[in-house]
Amino acid sequence: MSVKINGKAKNIIFMVFISISFIVIFLTLAVAARQRTLYLTDYRTYITASQLVSQDKYAEAKPLLQKLEQRHSGSYQIAWLYGLCLAGEGNYPEGAEYLKKAGDLRPALLMNQNYLVQYGEILYHLGNFNSAKRYLEESGKYGPGEKAAQLFQKMATTNTSNGETK
Repeated sequence: MSVKINGKAKNIIFMVFISISFIVIFLTLAVAARQRTLYLTDYRTYITASQLVSQDKYAEAKPLLQKLEQRHSGSYQIAWLYGLCLAGEGNYPEGAEYLKKAGDLRPALLMNQNYLVQYGEILYHLGNFNSAKRYLEESGKYGPGEKAAQLFQKMATTNTSNGETK
């Protein structure tokens, strides 16, 4: 069975196909533009929060990072920065949770000297000296670290004052 389509019907089918194609393209572009705007806004928020954390302005950075953490819960960078922010405010248990989450999301962080030292410091503040020592020792594999050496000195002083042996 063959269907014969005359010239006018062919033109109508072609115009419908072209029209639908243009509609799909324009809708895709509109969605992409909105997504780009959201990502750009979140990127700027992350940069602002990062600067605030580096300036020890944790109270200002925390709401920004909370918002980002809700939207991008699978981002190791946001989890890491949020954990540092919480620890900076003195909330070491929750800060440690977020740094652990960052390490779970991105196992390569276990070869990042900054991460290892920062996580070791938080564990030190939690009183988990054995784990802190392990992270600080691991950080030494990736270069000398002044911060790690300072923390080792603090741990040695703490252990000695508590009557513990090294």
